[in-house]
Amino acid sequence: MNSKIIIALIIAPLFSVLPTSSFAQLRLNTLSNFRIGELPNSNAAAATTYYSDALLEYRHQFIDFGLRVEGYVSPNMKSLIQPRDNKFQKITQRFAQINWAWGNARIGNLYGLFGRGMIFRAFELPGFIYESSIAQKQHRVIRDVDGAKLAVNWRRFSITTLGGRIVNPLIAPDDKLRNFGNVNGGQFEANLGFGAAVGTAYLQHKTETVESKLSTYFAKWSADALLDRMSLNDFTFDIYSEYATDKGYAKLAALTPKDPHAFYFSATTTWKKTGASFEYKDYKDFNFEINDPPPVIRENQEKLLNRATHVLDAVSEKGAQLELFYSPTWFTRFTANFSRAIDERAVTGRPKFAENYLAFEYTGDKISSKFFVDSGKDELFSEIKRFTTGFLPDYSLMNDATIGLDIQWQYIRKVGNRGAFDYRIYNTYAAFKFQNWRALSLSISMERSNDPDLTDDLQVNKKEYFFNTSIGWRPMPQVNLLLFAGKRRGGTACDHGYCIELLEFNGMEFRVETQW
Repeated sequence: MNSKIIIALIIAPLFSVLPTSSFAQLRLNTLSNFRIGELPNSNAAAATTYYSDALLEYRHQFIDFGLRVEGYVSPNMKSLIQPRDNKFQKITQRFAQINWAWGNARIGNLYGLFGRGMIFRAFELPGFIYESSIAQKQHRVIRDVDGAKLAVNWRRFSITTLGGRIVNPLIAPDDKLRNFGNVNGGQFEANLGFGAAVGTAYLQHKTETVESKLSTYFAKWSADALLDRMSLNDFTFDIYSEYATDKGYAKLAALTPKDPHAFYFSATTTWKKTGASFEYKDYKDFNFEINDPPPVIRENQEKLLNRATHVLDAVSEKGAQLELFYSPTWFTRFTANFSRAIDERAVTGRPKFAENYLAFEYTGDKISSKFFVDSGKDELFSEIKRFTTGFLPDYSLMNDATIGLDIQWQYIRKVGNRGAFDYRIYNTYAAFKFQNWRALSLSISMERSNDPDLTDDLQVNKKEYFFNTSIGWRPMPQVNLLLFAGKRRGGTACDHGYCIELLEFNGMEFRVETQW
């Protein structure tokens, strides 16, 4: 077990009594996860695992320091690829940063975003613990750069340069394959006034076998100031456009539609109680695993819909998304979303992904509810038809306590190439939730599915059930406790535009998060 993390957890409560001022601040965020249970493809019937993550940050006037330590151990579960105990103890982040009124400089581990992530995005998914089905080691989902970064803001101009080693966020910190080469580049943006700005960015990504030279150009405009001058205070309008290529600079005129490229456009407008947004994408051979082009897909929070989120194929995908909303009163809201995507490699040119989403929400003093329906298809997963609906009512009791239900139903038809299979899958999800003013929470959920990927029954005759209970408690503002017991279904989980695969789990899990 990681002794550094244990020490950090022991001394964490002491930080809450340290004197603070506007000149110095010490913060410690920890995440500990203890689990005993079964994982798919594991050679241990009931594996015991312990994972801890501690991030210590110190700020004094214009200087920041940080250190992150991660540790994982599973004594009775051997790795499927290495004949040894599954464990690691590692310092995964350390950094120092100097801040000025006109910018900052940082060395060590850092995050970054060029444009809308078209050529580069380094990030952390907050709260996620990832575990692959092969290595079966828990770790945070972090794609960062170990190097240096300089950001300067001067009048109407901003410049950012960075360089260093980048990592694969889905590989454990102790694995040499986590190293995904080196990146070097920068971004320049100019504010033109009247709500308009233009910019460009350039990035070199080099691995042992491949070297890519990526460039992007973007422009944006917000008409809010102009509309205010015209006394149109109830009206807003914003647009954004970006084009990226792997051909470097000064070659835009020589590009053809067959060259690797990525184009994205978005427009958003609101007027009083109504609003609309439109997005368009055109991506070809633009998946470099260090970038995250906008998916142009609605990231639904509903459980069954989030699991069925379309995974962007930046190798060959065009598409568009239109979302409309209308709020006739302060308490009600209608939302409609229509998304389409086609694969340019397909002969027919028909949408390989389609989604139509409609939701009604009501928020009252005592009663709140949401009802939604969703239909579509996703040929990437052989889904030629999908329909999902759900009802989520909440009722406020005395003393700010709330009880709620979450009921969802889903139908999916999967058809294989040339009729290799034809499945009709039914998923049902139901949950009861309770939360009160003392920060106690309770969730009891059940899910039923006849998906053959879960049951190994090719005739789709067998149903799989998932029952679990979660109890949460926040004894103080700095501490959050969560106990899970039961069987949890795996599958896709998406957050902040990034999707990962979570493993199925059957057992007990205790999670502790602190912020001091």
